[in-house]
Amino acid sequence: MGSPNRTRGDALTDHRSRTIAVLLAALAGLCGAGCLSRPVCVASATHPLTPGRYTEREPVSASVWGFSFLHVFSFGSSDPAGLARDRALQASGAQALIDVTIQQNDISLFFIVSLHVTELEGTAVQIADTGLAGP
Repeated sequence: MGSPNRTRGDALTDHRSRTIAVLLAALAGLCGAGCLSRPVCVASATHPLTPGRYTEREPVSASVWGFSFLHVFSFGSSDPAGLARDRALQASGAQALIDVTIQQNDISLFFIVSLHVTELEGTAVQIADTGLAGP
């Protein structure tokens, strides 16, 4: 039970104050956290290829994770797209990739810590002896 000196109006004011405080805290949380996703690259191939001189194998994918603190101190690869490409090639044993897409996702928590995820998808190819385009 409440204090004998409190009125119904005081109780309503306290309830409104708590509701406003909770809503402001929720709004601050939404403003401080965020997610950004953007395509970084779409490429036809990782190497110049001569049509008909390569064999498509299987779909491949790879991802590279990193994070930053205060958007100043970064930890992870300085070339996440290149590292993802190298991982996809190594995992598949392919010589090149075609139909490559790279997506970067950034998740930020109160602008203090950010998680950076770079995802690569493509198709592994095996190149015939003369499959590389050149002069």
